[in-house]
Amino acid sequence: MYKNYIFDLYGTLIDIETNEYDMDAWNKLAVSLSFYNVTYTPDQLKEAYFACCELQMRNGKKAHPFPEIDVVDIFVMLFKNKGKTATRALATHLAQELRAFTTQKLKLRDGAIKFLAELRRKKKKVYLLSNAQKCYALPEMRRLGILKYFNGIVISSECQCTKPGKEIFDVLFSQYITDDKRTCIMIGNDLDSDIAGATAYHIDALYLDVENKGTGNVKCKYKVSDGNLDEARKLLIR
Repeated sequence: MYKNYIFDLYGTLIDIETNEYDMDAWNKLAVSLSFYNVTYTPDQLKEAYFACCELQMRNGKKAHPFPEIDVVDIFVMLFKNKGKTATRALATHLAQELRAFTTQKLKLRDGAIKFLAELRRKKKKVYLLSNAQKCYALPEMRRLGILKYFNGIVISSECQCTKPGKEIFDVLFSQYITDDKRTCIMIGNDLDSDIAGATAYHIDALYLDVENKGTGNVKCKYKVSDGNLDEARKLLIR
């Protein structure tokens, strides 16, 4: 069938729940920052974090129709706001602390490894195209045991643009895929980013209806109710 399989990450392969409004997380993060003589109250830190995100998004829209923030840059800004300097390594570490503090659930969706492993056994190319933060996604993929299955990875925080925009698909194809688009399929759970983006880019798509919204009006090549990855695998690997 297809030669190149392009996966979304969160909601598609990984089941995740986070809460960036949990004040316990901001309490812990404020303590972490205090070790570097960067002093915020938890409320101040939360407010400053989201203000920096909003500023970066506004600036990003000047260059990209679908911009993305880089959370590492956000932590550099949080230090700068207090007259301090954070290296990229330190900012990455603190961003990952925030992720750890705010993550309430992180696990593979049923059938994920079986799907990826069978694709690799059949010598298919497997790619990731994700609206995500690199400093979160790669460690979480490694922790869950799926990083090794991918031939190439494109993450929005690196290219400062997101699905459904054409730009991020261009990055994937310029870096990794030289085959005709007809050899490619996008697998994702988000109609507005994954399916709309793939459709606009003229590649086939499989929609995983993870939230059981109904697939009746969805316009794409394949639709799988209940977000069942085993069913998706059987449809796409014959």
